[in-house]
Amino acid sequence: MNPTQLSHELRHGQSPDPPVGPFDSDKVDASDYGYKRLDTPDALPMMVTYGLTACLAGAGGIERATTQPALPVAMAAKTLFDTANTLFLSREEWQENKALCFYCQMATVASIASLVLALPEASKGLKKLLGRR
Repeated sequence: MNPTQLSHELRHGQSPDPPVGPFDSDKVDASDYGYKRLDTPDALPMMVTYGLTACLAGAGGIERATTQPALPVAMAAKTLFDTANTLFLSREEWQENKALCFYCQMATVASIASLVLALPEASKGLKKLLGRR
């Protein structure tokens, strides 16, 4: 199916954007760019990847850095991937549209925050895995 036609069929109404900045979510989301991977809205694969991140975040319990140290290390690695991926997509989004999707950029901010929050626990887990105190 033509990505532009698919976008038109799936989108109803408008996405509210902040009144400042280079944001035009409707332009980006309705563009061929928004459907260039698998002819599906770009949010759907991102929901899958963030679902995996959520599984890692919720697994193992509060003491997992000592009881299952690989989990926080894997969580940090996954949030690093998420951050790199969203930064790459942001650059690509701007290059192809000369506009940014506000909601995509909020995902970038959330990915960066998740990485920062994951690092202390990952450090403890990595020390445990390496046999250090």
